Amino acid sequence: MLFRSDPRAALARKIARWLIRFPDVVAFTERQAHAGVKVEGLRADDVRSALSLLDEYGYVRRAPPVVLDTRGPGRPASPTWLVNPRWERAH
Repeated sequence: MLFRSDPRAALARKIARWLIRFPDVVAFTERQAHAGVKVEGLRADDVRSALSLLDEYGYVRRAPPVVLDTRGPGRPASPTWLVNPRWERAH
């Protein structure tokens, strides 16, 4: 699937396994992927880089950004990713 020597590939494989465990998931946020893989010391940039690698291989793609009113309190919305519907994720 992915090159084993690429450091982001290990995380990409973990994210792919997380998605395989939940085959009904068709869209997810970077924050959900971050929480789903449960890796200590993981940074948001690491997750984004791994998701970009999965995007390069056609497993997921980034959803178009949604324009929201950001004047209120709280964090900005986490980017959303879509799972390729042609990816057979059944166990």
